[in-house]
Amino acid sequence: EVERSSKHIVVEGPPTDVALLMQGMSPSNEEYYPTVVISKLLKILKDPSLAAYHSSCIQTIVLIFKTITITCIKFTGSIIEAIISVMHTCPPSMLEFYFQQISALISIVKQHIRPFLPEVFDTIKEYFHLANLQVTIISLIESIAKALDGEFKTHIPSVLPLLLDALGNDKTT
Repeated sequence: EVERSSKHIVVEGPPTDVALLMQGMSPSNEEYYPTVVISKLLKILKDPSLAAYHSSCIQTIVLIFKTITITCIKFTGSIIEAIISVMHTCPPSMLEFYFQQISALISIVKQHIRPFLPEVFDTIKEYFHLANLQVTIISLIESIAKALDGEFKTHIPSVLPLLLDALGNDKTT
C-alpha cells in the first residue's frame, strides 16, 4: 500500500534489496534477511569513517552466526576478510577483541574455516610478537585445532616456531 502526500511517499511493507531481488531472492526466501543484514554490516566494516561501530558490527555478526549458522556459512570468507582488514586500522587496544571474535567465529563454523586459514595464520604471525596478545592468539590457535580436529597437524609447522619463540623469549619464572 502506498500513501502519497505533497511532501513524501511512504511505502509500507518489508524493505527489499534490489540486488537480491534481481538474483531471484525475495523476502519470502529464508536466506533473504540474513543476507541483507550481513551485507549491510559488511558495508559498515569496510567504511573507515564508521570505525566507532566496527566492534558492534562484528559482535552482531558473531551473534547472527551463532543463531543461524547454516545460512551464514557462505559469508565466512567475507567476514574473516573484513575483521582482518579492521584489525589493520584499529587501535592496538582493540586487537585482543578482534582475535577473540575470530576465535568465536571459528568455533561456530568449524571445518568451514579451512579455505580462509591462510589469512588467519598470516594475521596470527603478524601480531604474535605482541606479548599482550599471545594468550589470546594461542586461544585462537586452540579454536582452529578443535575446529579442524586431526587436520590441524598440517598447520603445526607454521604454528610451532611461534610457540617455541614465545617460550624462548619468556623471562618470567
